[in-house]
Amino acid sequence: MRSDSRKQKIRVSGGALRVVLIYAVFSSLWILFSDAAVGFMFEDRELMTLVSTLKGWLFVAVTALLLYVLVRGLINEAMGYAELEQAARREKERTAGLLEAIVDSSSDAIFAKDRDGRYLMISREVCRLVRKEAEQIVGRDDTFIFPAEQAEIVRKNDLVAMNGGHVATYEENMTTADGDRIFLATKGPLRDSDGQIIGVFGISRDITERKQAEEALRRSEENFRLFFEKNSSVMLLINPVTGEIIDANGEAVRYYGYARDQLLKMAIGDINILSPEQVALERRRAIKGERTVFLFQHRLASGEIRDVESYVTPIETSRMPLLLSIVHDITDRRRVEKALSESEERLRLALSASNQGWFDIDLKIGKIDVSADYVRLIGYDPDVFDSTLKSWTALVHPEDRAAFTAALEQCALDGVPHTIEYRCRTVTGEWIWIRSVGKTVEWDEARRAARIIGIHTDISEWKRMEEHVRQLAFYDALTGLPNRRLLHDRLIQAMLASKRSGRYCALMFIDLDNFKPLNDTHGHDAGDLLLVEVAARMRRCIREMDTVARFGGDEFVVMICELDPNDPEQVRAQALAVAEKIRLSLSQPYRISLRRDEGDPLSVVHHCSASIGVTLFVNHEIDAGEILKRADGAMYQAKEAGRNTIRFWS
Repeated sequence: MRSDSRKQKIRVSGGALRVVLIYAVFSSLWILFSDAAVGFMFEDRELMTLVSTLKGWLFVAVTALLLYVLVRGLINEAMGYAELEQAARREKERTAGLLEAIVDSSSDAIFAKDRDGRYLMISREVCRLVRKEAEQIVGRDDTFIFPAEQAEIVRKNDLVAMNGGHVATYEENMTTADGDRIFLATKGPLRDSDGQIIGVFGISRDITERKQAEEALRRSEENFRLFFEKNSSVMLLINPVTGEIIDANGEAVRYYGYARDQLLKMAIGDINILSPEQVALERRRAIKGERTVFLFQHRLASGEIRDVESYVTPIETSRMPLLLSIVHDITDRRRVEKALSESEERLRLALSASNQGWFDIDLKIGKIDVSADYVRLIGYDPDVFDSTLKSWTALVHPEDRAAFTAALEQCALDGVPHTIEYRCRTVTGEWIWIRSVGKTVEWDEARRAARIIGIHTDISEWKRMEEHVRQLAFYDALTGLPNRRLLHDRLIQAMLASKRSGRYCALMFIDLDNFKPLNDTHGHDAGDLLLVEVAARMRRCIREMDTVARFGGDEFVVMICELDPNDPEQVRAQALAVAEKIRLSLSQPYRISLRRDEGDPLSVVHHCSASIGVTLFVNHEIDAGEILKRADGAMYQAKEAGRNTIRFWS
């Protein structure tokens, strides 16, 4: 604008000079030519005088008119320049107002300072952050609004931006009305119209929440890394697109038999014996969440093929989305299942070949014919067995009777084979499991079912094996207590229930004191008997709804649920009461009877106490791994405190 004003003054001065020059030239030419013309045209002196007088008046009139035209043009040009200057000034004011509105409307702190660090301009956000008016801040430096050490750091950053002559970005920790906050400050040199640096400008954005989120993500990934590395299950992190193994925990290295660096150069398709196309298909299903549990066969480094059950779930990491695969070896379980299936098939063929276990129901009269072997199976005399549908139904367990009746009715309605498993009472009152498969084979004139035939199979042994497999998977073989896997499932359920109800839960990590000397002196059989007794004592100390699990070796975990939702101190007292009850029970002498190959049984009395670590949790505040870690840490505090004592995590 200053340059435009200067140009306008030059134009106006030039216009005035132009008027003067035109007037001078015109006057000179008039005088020169008019006098010569009068002398040439007139000889009479009186006439020449008259003509000269008229010529003078004409000169005045013409020059006045010429001056009027020239001055009028100059005035119009000056007015035009003035209007342009006024319009430019209005546009500048409008732009400045718009810029001020933008600055004051921004949620970022915007400012400008002179070379000495004094504020020239600040936005409303700056005023809000420091709880001062703009009039108080402008003309003052940062020591007026921030602590000295913070103001010194800000000044150093300002000088770097000014002296460097380019825009730079800094993270600055500032004390504001909102508390201690972290700002991402973008600063650059402030220049005048001649390009000279006269100060610094800056825009500071509050990134506290973002930094907190980044820190939370970092901690979460650290917790996951700890969970991943220390987990006793085989775990793999897989690239969902390429199938490359991104990471493997120590248990995976041990299980597959490859060195870790070798395993990380492989893809899951190098382990899974499915075709590459099928492996990719299953990976896509996992990514979409269509399936989470997969049954595969994996090849170990030794060449052995093992049956595995993989729990696969997509996870997000700071680097990329991955698939977390938790692998359980189920080779032994599959062998048991295969044996059960083959046993069942042999039984079915045997029954079919010998016509044993059949039934024939006449729905019109409610009479049922059954094979003699089936009647003997349930302990009755075939000659006196009441063969009616009502008596047969009466033998069905009350809890299964509704489902049994519904299956029978459905079989009569749709005519397709139906299978029902139920418990049947024998003559001795024992309950055995029966699987009945029946089909409607005859209808009356109204197309209603008239006759159903089928076979019975005693599946009690299969059910026992099924329960045995479940015990192997979820329970400790020695004590019959839940194992780590079932404990983890129940802990997750307890956390979810706590989140819904707001009620506290307590987790106790229990380690036996003085257990090893018993093993060393009397052998592992004695140690096993003591562990069985420990399990029995702890069961008697808790409610049926609570859980006691064997964590491994002589370590146990007790989980108490549904504690007081309102008073943490009351919760602590409740948990302490249970822990003390367990501690006192476990500290009582153990009387162990050992069988010897020769001679009388040996009776051993052993004293064994327990160190107990307790942690409380509520509302899903931390993950399951952290809860166990806290209880374990508290247990070690109890050990260090002299053993046979209780410590809470703090």
